[in-house]
Amino acid sequence: MEILIDNKYNQIYIDQDTGIHYHITKKDTMYMSEEEFKDMLLKWKQSILTIRPKYSIVDNRDFNFFIAPEMQLWTVENIANEVYKVLEKSCFVMPEEFIANLSVAQLTDEVNQKEEEQRMHYFSTMEKAKSWILSE
Repeated sequence: MEILIDNKYNQIYIDQDTGIHYHITKKDTMYMSEEEFKDMLLKWKQSILTIRPKYSIVDNRDFNFFIAPEMQLWTVENIANEVYKVLEKSCFVMPEEFIANLSVAQLTDEVNQKEEEQRMHYFSTMEKAKSWILSE
């Protein structure tokens, strides 16, 4: 495991053995500004494009930033469209109370609409996410 970023909002690391790129968001995301949110995603995107992993797991169980509709569009246009061309599979780990993170769900729906095959999924545990990612 190689840690690429570890700050108050998130941790990004790569597991070279599995080819999984992990992005773990933290509770302090509730205090982020829109610019900090954009910066976090741009750094995540850059790490994906530099490393070019096969898989990505985004653990948003502690994510607390509201993604406004215009920010969702910015994310799809400036982050997701490019990143998801590199990845074979990606998924989100979300809290059980999924509705609290509806803005992330809407973002995923927008990305999946642009993809021919839906390669992004949601799970409530890291174990389920990793199992799906590594399945054929």
